[in-house]
Amino acid sequence: MLQFDPTKGHSALYVADHIARIEERHVGNQRLISDSMWRIASHCDLPDLNNQLTPEQTKEVERFIADFKANHYRLVERYKGRDVRFS
Repeated sequence: MLQFDPTKGHSALYVADHIARIEERHVGNQRLISDSMWRIASHCDLPDLNNQLTPEQTKEVERFIADFKANHYRLVERYKGRDVRFS
């Protein structure tokens, strides 16, 4: 299960940045959306992660994003509209 855990080095700023990208800059470009979702999954240590998310993993990342936004809404909003981003 995908979980955010700062004690494992997970960065809330990195995750928030990619969520903002998905919701703003990547709209209409599924390849970029998938890339940001994969980066979130990789950063938060999703088990059995390969080069591409499976449909089940995609659903898990979507649930993770919804939960993250519920707990870190202001942080995600802070990244929207910004030009400076994490890689």
